[in-house]
Amino acid sequence: IIQLIYWVGIFSRLIFYKNKKNTNDIKYPPLSLIICAKNEATNLEKNLPSFLYQDYPKYEVLVVDDGSEDETQDVLKKFQEENAHLRVLTLPKMTRPVQSKKYPLSKGIEAAQYDWLLLTDADCRVQNGLFLKKMKKSGGNFMEIVLGMSPYYRGFSFLNTWIRFENSLTAIQYLSFALIGMPYMGVGRNLLYKKELFENAGGFKSHEGLASGDDDLFINAVAHKNNTAISLDPDTFVYSIPKKTWRSYWRQKGRHLKTGVKYKWQHQFLLAIFAFSHFFFYLLLILTLIMNISTLFVGIFTGIVVVLKLVLYAGIAKRFHQKDLIFWFPLLDAAFLFFYPLIALLTFQGDHKKWT
Repeated sequence: IIQLIYWVGIFSRLIFYKNKKNTNDIKYPPLSLIICAKNEATNLEKNLPSFLYQDYPKYEVLVVDDGSEDETQDVLKKFQEENAHLRVLTLPKMTRPVQSKKYPLSKGIEAAQYDWLLLTDADCRVQNGLFLKKMKKSGGNFMEIVLGMSPYYRGFSFLNTWIRFENSLTAIQYLSFALIGMPYMGVGRNLLYKKELFENAGGFKSHEGLASGDDDLFINAVAHKNNTAISLDPDTFVYSIPKKTWRSYWRQKGRHLKTGVKYKWQHQFLLAIFAFSHFFFYLLLILTLIMNISTLFVGIFTGIVVVLKLVLYAGIAKRFHQKDLIFWFPLLDAAFLFFYPLIALLTFQGDHKKWT
């Protein structure tokens, strides 16, 4: 029942959400797109052009080079010769207690020429030149934050399928919670907000000791129902390649999970209720079948819940342009029975001091 409350009452809103269509009264103020890069020459060579050629009145692309030791500077100089939108902020190589993205990002925000900031990463790319305009349009003239969608490219391994599914479930939660007036996080691969919010919040000082949190903890602190919008326009989707080994995936996951325990209590509570109900739905199913308790009723009820969730997920996956995941939903949704204990261990283990 709790699972159905979340899926029917909250998550289903994503199926029916409508992107803004009327652009006549939308204002497009100057905008700074910020990319932090550390030894990202290959990714910048491949992905940076998708951000440099945007149909937007006035913008800059600011790349913050955080002490790279590869050919990053050479790649950036080449692009600077060809495109006036590109600016580069070069930071010296330095040793910090926490090798976090927060320091270069803070320097980038400080150096940004414009009041509107759009954040992404060097390993990300967009599909066309409408990205900036569509992201700003999604927030209208009054919203100070726009939470974007960041899918991963499809691959042909189970790891790829799992990461994309888990990422889609995370997106379902943070985007739909924003629609009910409870925004609690965003992802730094696709996030728009005003510089004033960053300055008034004191930057990342409240969590500067963590490698992660430049996106979710910041949004958790400053976002509310009256200043936050979402974008489900496919032209605003920011794509990247997911991790290719389980080890790197778990390391990334552990780093991100360290931030969740610092969310506001009400957000932690709602997310915990969803996770516990998801976990115990499958655990209790197994126990009742083993103990032969009301097997017919349990089987019918479980089937109804799974089918309803599948139908709703299918509608959302289509909005996310990830229809191939629909087929995998019953298996991967049940796999969270094993995933939740693993992420609980990751949350309280490890150092996670690096952002790369």
